[in-house]
Amino acid sequence: MHKHLRLTTVPVEDADSLDALETLVLTRLDPPLNLNKMSKSAIRSRLSGLRRQYGRRSRGRVTPSVE
Repeated sequence: MHKHLRLTTVPVEDADSLDALETLVLTRLDPPLNLNKMSKSAIRSRLSGLRRQYGRRSRGRVTPSVE
């Protein structure tokens, strides 16, 4: 997985404009896995519950790396 991971930084003068653009894109696409900046829905509520449930169990465990 890490072989295909790429990160690019782009300096912006007005971070607030970038935040507004992100909000607009999220509103248009309505991605079900995004919880921040999104309206509540049945699937997002279920996802939040699952993240709480399984997040607690996995804390402190080391995830093996895949190469």
